[in-house]
Amino acid sequence: MKSACGIYKEAIEMAVAEENLQHALPNLYVHFSHLKYMSTNNMDATRDILVDGIKNLPQNKQLLELEKAKKKEVAFIVTFAKQEQEIAELKIGYSKVDILCSESGK
Repeated sequence: MKSACGIYKEAIEMAVAEENLQHALPNLYVHFSHLKYMSTNNMDATRDILVDGIKNLPQNKQLLELEKAKKKEVAFIVTFAKQEQEIAELKIGYSKVDILCSESGK
């Protein structure tokens, strides 16, 4: 996977340097961020790639919208994880109550 990431980095560097390749930059950043997320499952690394893209192309609507979507996705994942943790804690609490009730009934 490192070689694929290296290829994207090289392609981005080339597109930044060559004026006639500038039109390809947004797609390179988007696809590179997708690859990075799929290979590492690391949302921070994905965000960093998009932030670099936004720094190079500050007015690019495609990158700005994708960055907003990623932030919403992260917020959803965090909320979901917190809810799952609360449910697990409730289940543990109910299990303890069941054990206490069954012990007191003996």
